[in-house]
Formats: sequence, structure tokens, C-alpha cells
Amino acid sequence: MESFSVELEQPQGVFLPGQNVNGFIQFKTTAAESFKGLTVECVGKSQVQWSETETSGRETETVHYQASENYFYHKILLFAGSDTEFQPNDYRYAFSFTLPHQLPPSFEGAHGSLRYYIKAVLGRRWMLDAVFKRGFSVNTIVDLNQNFQASIPVKNEETKTVCCLCCQSGPITAIAWLPKSGYVPGETILFCGRVDNKSRSRLLQTSVRLVERTIFKAQGKQKEDERVIREITRSQQSADREDLELWNNIPIIVPPLAPSDLHHCSIIDLRYFLEFVIDPGTLSFNFKVPIEITIGTIPFKESFPTFQPQASAPPIMDGSSANSMANTIGFLPPFMLNQYPNLPPSTYESGMFGGNLREEGDTEHLNIGFDTLFKPIYISYPSVDNQNSSA
Repeated sequence: MESFSVELEQPQGVFLPGQNVNGFIQFKTTAAESFKGLTVECVGKSQVQWSETETSGRETETVHYQASENYFYHKILLFAGSDTEFQPNDYRYAFSFTLPHQLPPSFEGAHGSLRYYIKAVLGRRWMLDAVFKRGFSVNTIVDLNQNFQASIPVKNEETKTVCCLCCQSGPITAIAWLPKSGYVPGETILFCGRVDNKSRSRLLQTSVRLVERTIFKAQGKQKEDERVIREITRSQQSADREDLELWNNIPIIVPPLAPSDLHHCSIIDLRYFLEFVIDPGTLSFNFKVPIEITIGTIPFKESFPTFQPQASAPPIMDGSSANSMANTIGFLPPFMLNQYPNLPPSTYESGMFGGNLREEGDTEHLNIGFDTLFKPIYISYPSVDNQNSSA
């Protein structure tokens, strides 16, 4: 056999809950061969796992925590075994299944994942079975227009008193604020911050970070992980005055990310924060001013002009065509097109983090000749700021 793979009609493999997933299994034989059968397994699941060292008295042991949720499983028999020989040729077998209407989005984390894939198994009579896994991405519609709280300005403030040579000095007050807390991938966050330094020491540096915080749950325990998505740092020389540091409308472009909360998944919680971090020097610890933000997939209508303008193409009314790779007039299903006729054009962009489709029990011959690494793809909106930055 020369080749064996899973192909999808939607080239980038991005779907919404409730849509059809259409594809085909293709293989090429170089000599006459008979097979035991061809099956396709369509899987949607989340799983978490981590290990901790726990001590009881004088004994120490490593405890493994794990949990999983299954969202769907379909097994499709494309042909059963027979004595018929397949002559040297290219072969294609089509498959199709429908995604459930309530699914969480794809996500790859440090201690778990929310993953969708198709696994094809071609049984061979006198050789090892051919096995191929193809991951695909599920995006969910999170409409920021339905979240009024995320549309209003947000502000947070923290104060820290530092000690200088064993003597307490004046406080350092840091304030951070945003015009709103709801954003979509591709959108520009305009960050504002202020640091009033009444202490005797000069600030070492300040920074603003876009942070992803994830909580993994298993067997009554939780494991938290934090990843820095974006970071901008200023050294002390950037301050206009020694006692005052101002951040005025600093642009931070949101990269391709899964929506907040991971609705319909109960073992992984996902939240995003913008953190204003102040480093008061070597004699004290950093302190943070966090603001939680919400990442969605449909931007506020008021923010439509901040994105690249809509293409003058006729609306795509066919549900299957809406999955097209160009995606220039939006990803919305037909029943939502009338609600957002001026939705800015969106694209599909690879996420920042990925994982390996190989799992325990998979054959070592999985995906011969092809990579088993996978990165989810998310809906993103090219913003005017992003375009200018690229230029």
C-alpha cells in the first residue's frame, strides 16, 4: 500500500455544532490485496490528567488524577471484509456524520484537551492494519452582543506598601482600565494604566500581559495552569517622571483563542485576564492588577468599523458553502445571517497551542508519513490595526 489518509470536504477542518462533517478515506494499492474491512470512528471528547506527589506521614507516593467526558462517538463501516482482491489503483470511500448541537470548542491545554478527530482503520489480512487519525476543529458561537456586562468600561486598582532598608515608605498605587471587557480574536484591546509611586525606590519595570488561566478538574481535585499569551514590558527609563508611569491606549491584538468558559465542558474551566504587573525593585515582590476579559466569536456591533470592511460579495445562503476556506463574508449559519448582515469578514487562524493526537493504545504505525501533531483553528477577524501592523 502506497498511501492511506483521511480527507475532509472543508479544507481547513473547521465546523460549528450541528453542522455536517463530510469527508472520504483514500488509499492506494500497489499490488493486488484483500482487506478485512474499513471503519471510521468519529470522536469528540475532553480529557484531563496530571500527577502529584503526596506525603502521608513518612510515606510519599505519586498520585495520578484523570477524568474525561465523551460528547459523541460514531463508528461507520465503509466496507466489510471479503475475498475480493483490490487491484492496484486509487480508492475513495465517502463518510458523513452530523455534529451535536451542543458542543464545547476545541482546546489544547497543559494538563488536558478538548479534542475532535476522525480515526480510520483499514484491516489488512497479512500485514499490520493501516490506521490514520485526522483532527478537526469545532468553534462555538459566543455572541458578545448578548453580554451587556462585557460592553461597559472596567477598572481595577491595587496598592502596595514596600519597605526600604527596614523602613516603611509611601505606597505604590497601580490602576488599570479598559473601555470594555469583551473581545474577539483579531480585535485590538486598548489598554490604559497608571502607576503612582510614592515610595522611596524607583520602579524597576512595568508590564501588561494577556494571560490564559485554566482549571483542570478530576476526582475531586483541581489543577491550575497559567500561560502568558502576550506581554509588553517597559523598563524604568520609559517613565516620564520617576513617580509616575502612564500607559495610554496601548494596543494589544487578541490572537486566535478558544472562547471563554468552554461551555458544555465540566472538567476544564477557561478564563482570560489582562494583568498590569508592577516590579517595585529587588527588595519587594511584583504585584498585579488583573482585569478579567471575555473572548467571544461575534464582536459587538459597535466595534464592526474597527475591523476590515466587508467584501462586496453576495451572501452565502447554503449551509455547507458557509464552511468555505475563503470565509470572506462570515461563518454564521443561514438562520443568523439576517441578524448580522454587516458582520466583518472572518478568517480561520491556527491557535497558539497544540497537542499530539497519539494516545495510549495507538499503534506505533499511526499516520505513517504524516504528522500526528494538531493545532485547533479558530475564527478570527482581521482588524484595521492588525493590517497596519503587518504593513
